[in-house]
Amino acid sequence: MIRASLASLLMFSARLSSAAEPAQPEMRQDAAAPARASAQPGTSAYLKIPPTSAVSPACVVPKAVGPLVKVPLFGQGSAACPIALVGDSVITVRELTEALAASHERRGEQPGSGGAKRPEMDFMPALDRLIETRLVVAEAHDMGLDALPDVQGQLDAYRASLHKRMLERRATAGIKPDALEVERAYREAVREWKVRSVLFERPDDAKAAQALLASGKKLDDVAQQMIEEKKAKGSGEAEWLSAARMLPEIKAAIDSLAIGAVSELVKVPNGQVLLRVEGVRYPDDPKVKADAQEHSVNRQRRAALKRFYASLTKKYASVDRRLLDKLDWEAPKPGFAALARDRRAVATIRGDKAITVAELTAGIGEKFFHGIEGPIREHRVNLQKMEVFSSMLDARLIATEAAARKLEQTEELRHAVNEQRRGMAFGKFIEKVLIPDLKVTEAEARKYFDEHQRDYA
Repeated sequence: MIRASLASLLMFSARLSSAAEPAQPEMRQDAAAPARASAQPGTSAYLKIPPTSAVSPACVVPKAVGPLVKVPLFGQGSAACPIALVGDSVITVRELTEALAASHERRGEQPGSGGAKRPEMDFMPALDRLIETRLVVAEAHDMGLDALPDVQGQLDAYRASLHKRMLERRATAGIKPDALEVERAYREAVREWKVRSVLFERPDDAKAAQALLASGKKLDDVAQQMIEEKKAKGSGEAEWLSAARMLPEIKAAIDSLAIGAVSELVKVPNGQVLLRVEGVRYPDDPKVKADAQEHSVNRQRRAALKRFYASLTKKYASVDRRLLDKLDWEAPKPGFAALARDRRAVATIRGDKAITVAELTAGIGEKFFHGIEGPIREHRVNLQKMEVFSSMLDARLIATEAAARKLEQTEELRHAVNEQRRGMAFGKFIEKVLIPDLKVTEAEARKYFDEHQRDYA
C-alpha cells in the first residue's frame, strides 16, 4: 500500500493561443479550464498556473494580479514553474515538457509540432504519470530504499560522471571543423584516378613490353600489340578507380606518377603491371564531407581535452614520476602483496587525498578478475600501470575542479541528479516491494509463451 499522500495538486490547465499573442506570460482572471484545448496549426501551447510563494525565482512570471498566471509550455522562463506538489516534491513545467518529449519520441512525433496531426493536446495523462511516479518515489524514501549503500554508490558514480561531462563540454565548447583540414581529408578520401593498365603474367613478356617502351613506342601501341599476341591482359580502355578499388601496390605506384607518365613494372599477386594515369577527379560526396568534418572536430576535441587535463594536473597535482616509473608489480621483490600495503604517495592532489602505491595496486588488481598470479607470469600487469594511474588522477582532478567551479550549485546538475535519484528509488521500490509479490504459475507462463511465440522466433 502506497502511504505517501498527494499534499496538493496546483490548479493546472492548458490551452493553445495564437502565435500573434504576446510571448510574455499573461495574467488570467478566469477559472482554470480542463487540461485540454483545441490545437490549430501555427499556435503555441500555454499552461495556466496559480501564482504562489513557492514559485522558484527562476520561474519567469509577472507580478500576480489575479488567480492565474499563463506561461508558455515550452518557454525558457517557464521551466522552473511548479505545476504540482507531491509531499515536499515539486513537479515543474520542465519535467512535464520532458515527459511530453519522451512520449512524442516513442511515437515518432516532434513535441510542440503535432497540432495539425492531433486536434487535441491532453497534458493530464503525462502529469498523472509524473505524480504516480513521484508517489512511489516518496514511499521508497519513507522506506529508506534511496539511502541503501548500493543506491548511494551508484548515485555518487553518476554525479562524478556528470562532473566529467560538464567540465569536458566546457573545455571543448566552440570547437568547429578546420576548413583546410576538412578539405584536405575530403579530397584525399574521394579522389579517383583514370588509369590505363596492362597485366603481364609472365616475366619475359613484361620485360619485352618494357623494352618496347624504352625504344620509344607509346603504351597504347605496346598494350594493343601484346594483348593481340596473347602476351598481356587488359580492357584496352582507361577506367576510373578509387583508392578502395586498388591493390596497395597499385596505389603506391600511382601516388608517385604524374598525369601522363608511365610507371615501372609493378609486381602484383598474378603478375606485373604497367600503369599510366590519364586524369584525376574529386566526386561530390556529402557523407564523406560530413565524416571529414566530424573527424576534424574529434581530433581537435581530443587535443583540447589533453590540454585541459594537463592544465588541471599543473594546477592541482604533484606526481612522483620517479616512484611511478620504477614501480614493478611483476618483480619477485617486493612483490604484489607488499605493494598492496605500500602507503607512499604516487601523486598528491590539492584539496583531495593522495594516490598511494597501495591504491594504485588495488586498481590494477581489479583489472584481473581471475587472480593476479597468471597475469604476472605472462607480463600483463605492468602494462596496466599508466591507464589505471591516469584514470585515478583524472577522477581526483575532475572532483577538485568541479568543487572549485561549484558545479553542485548549478541547476543543470541538481536537476540531473534529482532525476537519477528518483529513477533509482523507483527501481529499488519495484525490486524490493513489487517483484517479490509477483507470482507467475506454470500455466500462465505457458499461455503467455503460446501467445507470443513469434516474438521469440
